[in-house]
Amino acid sequence: STETQCGVPKIMSAYLGQNITINCNYPEEYERNTKNLIRLNDDSFIQDVLDTNTNFQNGRFSISDNTSAKVFSVNISNVEENDEAFYLFGVWNQDVGVSYWTIFAQMWLQVTGE
Repeated sequence: STETQCGVPKIMSAYLGQNITINCNYPEEYERNTKNLIRLNDDSFIQDVLDTNTNFQNGRFSISDNTSAKVFSVNISNVEENDEAFYLFGVWNQDVGVSYWTIFAQMWLQVTGE
């Protein structure tokens, strides 16, 4: 399948300068969790690009959460070459004594010329 469970494509193609929106559906039990967009850099370094708690906007990247529709959306405006990377869509869980990621999707953003 070319789509992940939550509806995010496994590979997303974007042109330089394009504006794109990616929607990720999530189960009801995660309604109150902070949603995150995470970038995987070449050295497997995880970079929290966006989250719905404190970091709604980061440069050309923004995130929003529609809790009634159970979908969070990531918008990238004016796509640049160095946006090409693996991105993870997920939530941060904090239970008593333990914190962990739940990842809904991994997406490769492929950036091509005009």
